[in-house]
Amino acid sequence: MKRKTLQRKKKRGWLKNLLKKNAGKWRLKPKRNPMPQSKRTTA
Repeated sequence: MKRKTLQRKKKRGWLKNLLKKNAGKWRLKPKRNPMPQSKRTTA
């Protein structure tokens, strides 16, 4: 049980980190042209 909860916590943290990174990318990106090409280059 303990092991499982620890794993879940780790995963949650990793997801949070990913979201934070994405948010930063979106903040840096200009909102003028939401094109799939620009999205591909950032990702």
